[in-house]
Amino acid sequence: MALIICLTASFSACGEKNMGDADVMKAAMENMEALTSLTAETSMDMVMSMDDEIMSMTSEMTQKVINEPLAMEMIMDMVMQISGGFQKMQSKVYAEADGDNLVTYTQMDGDWYKMTQPGLEAIKDYDSTASMATYLEAIQNFKKVDTEEVAGVKADKYEGVITEEYFQKILDESGVGEQLGLDGADAETLKQLFEGIGEMPIAIWVDGERLLPVKYDFDMTDMMSSMMENMGAAEAGLSIDKVTVSMTFTGYDNVDKIDIPQEARDAEELEVEE
Repeated sequence: MALIICLTASFSACGEKNMGDADVMKAAMENMEALTSLTAETSMDMVMSMDDEIMSMTSEMTQKVINEPLAMEMIMDMVMQISGGFQKMQSKVYAEADGDNLVTYTQMDGDWYKMTQPGLEAIKDYDSTASMATYLEAIQNFKKVDTEEVAGVKADKYEGVITEEYFQKILDESGVGEQLGLDGADAETLKQLFEGIGEMPIAIWVDGERLLPVKYDFDMTDMMSSMMENMGAAEAGLSIDKVTVSMTFTGYDNVDKIDIPQEARDAEELEVEE
């Protein structure tokens, strides 16, 4: 009954008193799903090497999300470096609900592309904040380890592990699988990829008063390295040296409107592949 009261009044002083670690994570997930809007910043660092060449990719992304009516803005800046040379890229993605369909507007190299997809679940392909529920569901052996100030908020740090059964789902949500060309692989191939890769540690910071996640980060280096070895990458001289992902939530219920540029709305419609 105390947990139910906390969930229905997540901004009260009830906080996490007398709650187990697993209950805190459950409450954080449910409170997050009840938000009307939020903003977040995500960063991903990846370093790969092949023989004497090193390639690194760093991306920084800001997001605004409104849950009802569904709308999203995502702006990503990416820097790729290969053997001393580098390339900068920026992409923008807007999304909104149109009845039971999701309409996305993507800008790449200055050009806009418009696409309509059936079903609003497609928002998860673009919205990295939606992945938080997946991470909270997947983590096992939660344990509170510290209390720190993160993004100006006093937050409790929890550590746990993500087991093998969730790895494919995490790859889909984080976007790393797509970067490495692993999306769309058949079940037998994925089974071979995940063989022997063990568990992946993850840390999540939770605002103890509001019972809302503040930040998460995890290091996928060992997992991705094992997967590449299972693919025979070592024989080709290819190795994964670093893959890290971090997201910080910068505001809750703080977005009233997302303005989609008119040039994006006027873009030519692309056909959705079946």
